[in-house]
Amino acid sequence: MDLTPLAGEFTIGANSFYKHPNAATIGLRFLCIFDPHFMKDEPRSVDWHRTIERQLPLASLMLHYSARALVEKHNLYPGREVFYARSGIQTGQAKLVDFDFTKPRNVGMTTGSTIAIPLAIYLGFKEIYLIGFDCNWLANTGASYHFYDSHEQFPEFDSIANDNRGYGYESFLKIILREFESHRLIRSKAEASGVHIFNATEGGLLDTYPRVNYSDVVRRA
Repeated sequence: MDLTPLAGEFTIGANSFYKHPNAATIGLRFLCIFDPHFMKDEPRSVDWHRTIERQLPLASLMLHYSARALVEKHNLYPGREVFYARSGIQTGQAKLVDFDFTKPRNVGMTTGSTIAIPLAIYLGFKEIYLIGFDCNWLANTGASYHFYDSHEQFPEFDSIANDNRGYGYESFLKIILREFESHRLIRSKAEASGVHIFNATEGGLLDTYPRVNYSDVVRRA
């Protein structure tokens, strides 16, 4: 998708967003990373974070709390705003979903659902447009589920088939079911709070939020 019309808008991205060809043009305001897998003290993790430093020089960071030790040891993101969020006990009730980032996160299975959408709500936005929320991990287990084909530092995330963390198909089914449930809870709590979330992704399987046409949205912006 052509993301250049988003330059000047308040944008929140996740993980390896820098690999998008329009990343530098957009000037991302926040980059969120919440998978502890990326926070291990090993050379590839440090190299990945250094790459983010170079490619997204203006973005503030919202990271999993386990990243604090890595950031401090290797002096990552010097001079940048770096915030940390903790994992909490997951709720199954929309009324208990908490978007307050001074408390542990209690909804979501991915960086998008756990951090990115709740962060936009926490910051006070009343209209939120999702881009790239495909939720298509199992559509083709041998194909990349990202907008890029391969990852230099973390090839185990290139596709479900490449994942070497010991998950079986049943485990992925449970994780993805919980992800869709999380979006349903987020939508319900958000709407009760006067916040409207729209899915402007072209394609994908996430049908929880009302669909809108991306070109129409950026034309109005």
